[in-house]
Amino acid sequence: MLATGLLEMDPMVTLRPGVVGYIVKPFDREALTEVVKRGMAERRRLQTEHLARRPRMLPSGALEGHVVSRG
Repeated sequence: MLATGLLEMDPMVTLRPGVVGYIVKPFDREALTEVVKRGMAERRRLQTEHLARRPRMLPSGALEGHVVSRG
């Protein structure tokens, strides 16, 4: 989140990866709350995406007693 006293923001700042919103001062609580909610939702989405990409590991000892050969 980015808070600024400027009335307009440079698109090079507002369109950067990771920027989910910005508010201008003076800001009200509702605007701040909305931007924080968006940021937290984006963080949850990224965490879920990261967990989905993690390689799944076999539990320790799962192959015990089995012969594994390389083809």
